[in-house]
Amino acid sequence: MATSPAAVSPPTPTRWQLVARAIRSHQPSSSGWPSAIRRGLLVGVIVAVGAAVGEFATAATIAVGALNVGLVDPVVPRRLLAVTLAAVSIATSVIAFVAAGVAGTWWAVPVLMVLAYVSGAIGSSGLVAFNMTFMALVTAVLFTNDPGTWAEAAHLGALVFVGSLLQGASTLIAWRPEREASIRRSYANFVDAMREFAVTTDSLTVGHLRAASAQMAAEGVIDSAGLNPAREQRFRDLLDQLSWTRLCLSNWIATGKPTQEQRSEVARTLENVGLLLQHGRARRSATTGQIARPLGDVSPTHTDPAWVTLVSQIEQLQRTALEFTAHSRNIREGTGAKAASRRRVDRAAAAAVRTSIPKLLRPGAAGSRHALRLALAVGAAEAIALGFSVERGYWIVLTVVMVVKPDFSTTLIRGLLRVVGTTAAAILAGAVLSLTSSPQWLMVALIFFFAPLTMRWITANYAFASFAIGVTVLLLIEAGEPSGSPIWLRLLNTAIGAVLGLLAYLLLPRWSGDNVRARLASVLETQQRWTTLVLNSLSDGSYDAGEARKAGEVARDRMLEARPAVEAAIIEPHRAECDPTAALAMLDACEQVAMATLALEVEVLDPHESTVHLPPNTTATLVDQLAEDFETAARLISTPMVGAGVGSRSASFAQQRHEEDTLATGAGATARLDDPQAAHAIDLLSTAADATLSAARNLVPKPTQGR
Repeated sequence: MATSPAAVSPPTPTRWQLVARAIRSHQPSSSGWPSAIRRGLLVGVIVAVGAAVGEFATAATIAVGALNVGLVDPVVPRRLLAVTLAAVSIATSVIAFVAAGVAGTWWAVPVLMVLAYVSGAIGSSGLVAFNMTFMALVTAVLFTNDPGTWAEAAHLGALVFVGSLLQGASTLIAWRPEREASIRRSYANFVDAMREFAVTTDSLTVGHLRAASAQMAAEGVIDSAGLNPAREQRFRDLLDQLSWTRLCLSNWIATGKPTQEQRSEVARTLENVGLLLQHGRARRSATTGQIARPLGDVSPTHTDPAWVTLVSQIEQLQRTALEFTAHSRNIREGTGAKAASRRRVDRAAAAAVRTSIPKLLRPGAAGSRHALRLALAVGAAEAIALGFSVERGYWIVLTVVMVVKPDFSTTLIRGLLRVVGTTAAAILAGAVLSLTSSPQWLMVALIFFFAPLTMRWITANYAFASFAIGVTVLLLIEAGEPSGSPIWLRLLNTAIGAVLGLLAYLLLPRWSGDNVRARLASVLETQQRWTTLVLNSLSDGSYDAGEARKAGEVARDRMLEARPAVEAAIIEPHRAECDPTAALAMLDACEQVAMATLALEVEVLDPHESTVHLPPNTTATLVDQLAEDFETAARLISTPMVGAGVGSRSASFAQQRHEEDTLATGAGATARLDDPQAAHAIDLLSTAADATLSAARNLVPKPTQGR
């Protein structure tokens, strides 16, 4: 049987191709412009007021607290957000006081190391924890720059607390509309990912995984938002429609015959849906609830069932989005028993956070190795700054804090992007201030411009974020000493910090390549379970939408977790436990199994098609052969050397299925052939399962002569 074009795996990228792709890539910001502008402008207003009353340096210190708290932007219930902001405000002010008190002494080294360990251990447990610990560490680094008395340190800590309270109060006041906007933005990001998937001619796998990743992000936002039951249900109903649209879109691209005109129509319509979800308005053509039919002579009704299904689903998505926008504002927040229930959930979430912190800080915990690495790197950077009396030595330590991450590839890429962003910030801000003798009005104007960009870009492209936050921090610190320092010194300090970060990782590594086999085995197990559920539903009509959706989500999540780890193993200089390029090829093939499963699931659920029924004997054969392929692949993955008889099947999945068709009864064969869409999806499944097994064989190292 010929291999389906959709099942052909893309060429495996090289190490430097992956690095280049990671440097170029960016993700949509999770913060909308209104929220970013509010948080950033508050920083500028504080500095502007200070400049107006002749207390520019004092106002800059207050603005540091406002900047730190402004970066705390999770979509959580107001009670949990208030507790988080209070904790951040108190922690940053106390840390500023201690850091300023030990500034210029060797006590600064252990203080920063302790904070770095806490940040590394706790920061990986979630967005709120990361914002709390990371910005506390950044504050400590900034305030160890200028020595002073303990009385002056207490004054600085109080100023930071004032700025934190101002930003915290502003955030709580704007909580309700900004929470709504953040949820809508996550949905719009999901739609944008589907729109890019519709028009791209690149790898099917990459486009599908980007859309799946955006869906997972939207699900995470809803899970943490703490909406009242009625409002949450409306958002989840909309998310279900978006999820079903992704399935239909993936099915159409994988098994249909997309034309460029159709791709463009889908992209334009999805763009309108995204505008409707994020801003409550769309182009007038979207309000009709119809998607334009494709151009040309092809009849979508009879030629391409996958296109018909997609058109129908996008029409339904538009109607749901219009209804959601029209009625969502009328749903009030819950009161009485509903509000009390929500408060109990909030308290339970807060209690879970409190009990998890001691576990994360224990030696041997999941993040302890990264925490120790970060602590040693920060300590070494501070020791270099103190021992050599480096001017603006905080820039070295700050770069280490920004660069060192739990895995090598992120550390390498972050280091490169940090150098690029910080270099641009140092050159631009330094040149402007040097040429203009650092007038306060210009510094205020630059902060008004760059502080909102910091809030906007901090969750997007890291080079842009480094550039924006580099300019903002430089201006706030320079307020205490307007004469500044040479541009080359800032660049040198940044380069030293980046090198220290990479050295710290190489001295105390944790390689992603050491865990590739376990991740691949998890991908195979979850994918087999999902595909088996869908195949059985084609035979006996026992399809359980909830069970299948859960199985599909688990398989998707394991795939999304495995791919970055395998790509990281390709980038790493360390030799992985198996060939990472072969592992990536196996993931590509397994993703094709997922695409075929999506196509079959669409067949099961499509209300516009007659019920698809596979003969029980054919279904059993497919399930058994899939299990044999995947179980053999799992044994190959877990085998460090070639085992006797492993993977020695005499015939491929596709070939055995073809023989089964030949021997099947006429009624059984006709039942399948009457639905070409299902037949094509099963052909794709057969080819992809064979490709998965073939790629798994390449994971086994070849025996060598001698040692």
